Amino acid sequence: MGQDILRGKSRNLIGAKLKRRLLLTIVAALVTAAIVVVLWQRFSGPGGDPGGRVLAQLAPTASALPSASSSNYLWKMEPHQDSCGGRAGTFGWSQVVVQSGFKYVGSPTSLFALMSIRLQKLGWKVNKREGVSLPPSFQWHKTLTNGSHAGLQVQQSFTASTWELVAVAPPIGKRSSGC
Repeated sequence: MGQDILRGKSRNLIGAKLKRRLLLTIVAALVTAAIVVVLWQRFSGPGGDPGGRVLAQLAPTASALPSASSSNYLWKMEPHQDSCGGRAGTFGWSQVVVQSGFKYVGSPTSLFALMSIRLQKLGWKVNKREGVSLPPSFQWHKTLTNGSHAGLQVQQSFTASTWELVAVAPPIGKRSSGC
């Protein structure tokens, strides 16, 4: 009977040591994972649009919309982390986007003339046009302060008086790709 008691105590001691060792292993793994995440974030560099500098250069494009138009919506979208369905090698940042839907009842030519003057004051240049596009579409480009190139397109949508403005610029850092 004395030996059974000793065996029970040694089993409890072994069980307690295993539990303690397991707990220390889990804590060490969590601390290591936290350190890896912090180091990755710190040394992978800024990305997207730090400080909103790119978006701040695109946002004024909405002021080029004709005052006679009525805006259905205006979206100003910062980049976000993206990938192609989680596929390896496609991970990165989405584009910086300003998008607006609006109604304009004048002719496409008058819309282009009016917006060109306003966009030129904001530093945008007209893209060369090749032929006539259907539906009507107009494009401009601009070099941003960080040296990247932004594009802007105004295109007629569903009806003759419905238009869409989309200005896009690449994010800072690695872009998502491969889709």
